[in-house]
Amino acid sequence: MKDKISLLFINLLTVALILAFVNFFSNKIVDIYFIKTADTGGDRSYLINYANDKDFAKIHFKELSEGSTLQYSPTVGWSRIPVEYKTFHVDANGYRIDPTPVDYKPNSKSFYFFGGSTMWGYGVRDNETIPALFSSISGIPSYNRGEIGYTSRQLLDQFINVLVTGDKIDAAVFYDGVNDIYVSCDSHFKIGDNLKTNSIRSAAILAKRTDVLVLNLINRIFFDGTRKLAGEILRPLSDPKIESGKTKSTDGYYVCDNLPERAQKVAERLIKDWEIAHDIAEAEGVKFIAVLQPVASIGNPKLDHLKFPELDRELLLQYKFVYPLIKDIIQDRGYDWILDYTDIFSRNEYIYTDFAHVSKNGNLIVAKQLYNDILKLPAGEWGSGVAGERENEIVERNS
Repeated sequence: MKDKISLLFINLLTVALILAFVNFFSNKIVDIYFIKTADTGGDRSYLINYANDKDFAKIHFKELSEGSTLQYSPTVGWSRIPVEYKTFHVDANGYRIDPTPVDYKPNSKSFYFFGGSTMWGYGVRDNETIPALFSSISGIPSYNRGEIGYTSRQLLDQFINVLVTGDKIDAAVFYDGVNDIYVSCDSHFKIGDNLKTNSIRSAAILAKRTDVLVLNLINRIFFDGTRKLAGEILRPLSDPKIESGKTKSTDGYYVCDNLPERAQKVAERLIKDWEIAHDIAEAEGVKFIAVLQPVASIGNPKLDHLKFPELDRELLLQYKFVYPLIKDIIQDRGYDWILDYTDIFSRNEYIYTDFAHVSKNGNLIVAKQLYNDILKLPAGEWGSGVAGERENEIVERNS
């Protein structure tokens, strides 16, 4: 009897080990061949953008991988934990800061900048972010409220958070568009979701149910990876949207190019978030500016230094379908408070480091253009006569 029990135990243990082994390598295969690669991971120090700054780039991307721990944050979903690294600093509130002192003009207005990873400053020093460079150019106090992965709805929530804390804010700048399409054109999300919607929802359920927690742990160890791999392999057999010449991991992943109604809803949702933010700003006496941010598939940027995998190319295609819809809405409604920067990097210069992120020269282009555009708006008197005076200082600080 004992021998039979021992044999049964050995057999069960063997099966469990085989299942865990297959599940582990299935997860690895999914990560390598199916999961989208256009994210904020990876070392980009080899790019020509960093040819004269390789030491910084190597340290920066290493620190990003080490210091990207997130924490739950009400209303916005997540924020970054405080860190002090050589290439970036995050304060106790989870905001990226520029510790370099800047001489502000007397009685200066305060600008708050909201956006995703491009506004946060992925790939650049603290003093090379858009807010920091704008501050150097204008002499206006500027505060970075960007966070990696944030969508327009999260920017709206972040803006409201700033208002309710009573911080002095005279102008708000939303630099937006890329993440809304990145998420809402992804077939795994609903329109209006953010990158962490599914994981936060699952965590909330698990926190209340111990039995589900145990089952989820078993699933992750033995079955989840295998099931995901099988789903990706079988996707072409069940997905009628996949066209000739496109693989199972591309056309079924991003769908705005195939679903005009969804593309239209994504565009309208972005504009609606901006409209609400604009109305709130007006009610609070805050000047509001939204910027439709550039992306590598729009305009004629220099991209011969980059290689885009198939799934990234499918992602870039989504912007060609949704961005024109956004522009049409802006034009139809006559919104002069929305600036179109989608073509700003169409020049013979290496700027992009992937599908949306840029090196410091790109941020400087945006900061200069933004300040020049602001001078043309009613807010122009806030910094009149300062544009261009600090450009030498910028070069020195970032050399």
